Amino acid sequence: MLTVKQRRTLDYIKGYAADHGGLIPSFDEIAAALATSKGGAHRLLTQLEERGRIRRMKRRARAIEVIPERSPRNARIVPGKPVLPVLHPGPAAEFYVWDSRWEKLVQFVPKERKP
Repeated sequence: MLTVKQRRTLDYIKGYAADHGGLIPSFDEIAAALATSKGGAHRLLTQLEERGRIRRMKRRARAIEVIPERSPRNARIVPGKPVLPVLHPGPAAEFYVWDSRWEKLVQFVPKERKP
């Protein structure tokens, strides 16, 4: 999940790219549009990159790639509940759960039950 500022930053980048034929805004343009400093824009872009929403190339101007969302926005995933069984059912069946801290699916290994 993104914060309000992160969502506004991502929406601004997408809108700017759509209006300018795929050209990505510079740090100065992002900072001006969001009424923040250049350092604030850098921090927001770093957070978006950590969350897997954008990809940046080092030492290149305007080198930001917006990564499409993997799941629909309206999907409801309850943290901690198994959501996707692996194709190999059996006594060693594997499950994945949604980790809300890192916003990704992680492997769930149940504890063995005692009889």
